[in-house]
Amino acid sequence: MTTASPIRRRRTQQERREEAEERLLKAAMELVTLKGVAGLTLGEVGERAGYSRGLPAHHFGNKEGLLRALATYLRNRFSEANANRTPKPRAGLDAILKTIDLYLLNASSADRNSPGRAFHAILTEATVTRGVLLADVQALNRTTTGFLEMQLRAGIQSGEIRPEIDPVAQATVIAGMLRGIVSILFAEDAAVDPDRVRQQAIEMVRQALANPDQPGRI
Repeated sequence: MTTASPIRRRRTQQERREEAEERLLKAAMELVTLKGVAGLTLGEVGERAGYSRGLPAHHFGNKEGLLRALATYLRNRFSEANANRTPKPRAGLDAILKTIDLYLLNASSADRNSPGRAFHAILTEATVTRGVLLADVQALNRTTTGFLEMQLRAGIQSGEIRPEIDPVAQATVIAGMLRGIVSILFAEDAAVDPDRVRQQAIEMVRQALANPDQPGRI
């Protein structure tokens, strides 16, 4: 007696479309790290993803549409990784320090095709040219500083962060510090120990923010 093989469910058109877009965005991410934003072409993205040269245009319209989708894709990857960390960080200083840790861990990856490299290539392009990606980067900046500001306020309210800290200004300081560190690490490659830099950054922020009147909180 033979057992019938299970019938494989046919994927829907939406599932096939989502898979194709995922592969195209991963290919675009890799090419941006290798060639920069200016060197990216839709045809190369299609070929690298294993599809036709014309498929990226079908999904994203043009290069600008692809880059905007890539910026959103990379932002969502970091947000998901941060949200899925275990154990969950406590609101306040712990959440800030663990966000710094994750951000710089991504930057310390030896993988030259890492999402962090692609993301910072897009940041640089948007800042220098002030082109189509600028609005996306500005929205990302507001999301990043908004999250940090919320955690700073939570820490001040709980007493673990110094009460004289300005949450709005400090959120920009931390975000700017992270972007600057990552830019240097990517430019220097092996000349700088990224793990030591990450540890020093975390400790520096801890000492700058921690309320000395609450020594046992952190």
